[in-house]
Amino acid sequence: MKKLWGILLCILMISGCGNSWEMTKKNYQSDYGELRREIIIVNSFTGEIIWKYDGITYIKNSSEGDISILFYENGKPKKADFIGQGIIATMIEK
Repeated sequence: MKKLWGILLCILMISGCGNSWEMTKKNYQSDYGELRREIIIVNSFTGEIIWKYDGITYIKNSSEGDISILFYENGKPKKADFIGQGIIATMIEK
């Protein structure tokens, strides 16, 4: 009977953590893998599109609202920094 309870507990733990595991894999891919995104940076005061990119990117942000985007242009790595509170970043995974 103890063995049955142990198996049941393991099944519940695995099924309950399934979504969490998928999010962990996605976070790892986002940080270290090649994740393709469409990114649009907008001036929050005027609504003007400041920058747009579609491709493999790595994103770093700080709690102050600053965003750094690492991307490739013609096969060469580039970096775009957006500093300040007046920006809105939209990132869509492809």
